[in-house]
Amino acid sequence: VKKYKENKFFDMDLKILFDEKKDVSEKWTKFVEKRDALISKEKKKEL
Repeated sequence: VKKYKENKFFDMDLKILFDEKKDVSEKWTKFVEKRDALISKEKKKEL
C-alpha cells in the first residue's frame, strides 16, 4: 500500500511536470522537493 501511495504521488506530479512547458530542470527540482516532502509526511504518520 505504501509503495502504491508513493507511486500515485509520483505519477500525479510527473503528469504536471510534462503538461507545463516550463524549464524542465526547474520543474524537476520542485517536483523532487514536493515528492520528498510528501514521502516524509507519510513516514511520519507511520511512526
